[in-house]
Amino acid sequence: MAKVHQLYSDHFYHKRASEEFERGLQFISDERPEKALDHFKTALKMDSQNGKYAYFCGLSIYLYDKEEAKNYFKLACELSPNEDSYKVWYGIVCYEMKFFDEAKRVFLYLYSASVDDERVLLYLTRTMNALREHGQVVDILKEN
Repeated sequence: MAKVHQLYSDHFYHKRASEEFERGLQFISDERPEKALDHFKTALKMDSQNGKYAYFCGLSIYLYDKEEAKNYFKLACELSPNEDSYKVWYGIVCYEMKFFDEAKRVFLYLYSASVDDERVLLYLTRTMNALREHGQVVDILKEN
């Protein structure tokens, strides 16, 4: 396999990615997520290690394509493992797509890490109910 050569410095690509990201944010504020997605994808291509760009790709496509959103949220989690909000959205989309075991894993992690987001407890209990783990739901609710 031949090595791919860059025409410009990394700084150039990071700067261009940031500009594309900002354009995407403008389209989000104009309520045009499909246009925003194009810019977020371009930003991610230019700076493929930036979890924020993957996260915003996921947010932009979430209402239209849960599977693609799930993939972007998972990538965002991998690229930015300390960003709990990325994990929350990954867990939510897993729950909505009925990947309950994966959603449970994510929300149990977030719950045990005492992440301050009310959706964690909500989706953890919903997920455990979907898995018919009602006893564990009662135990968790007694703790709170």
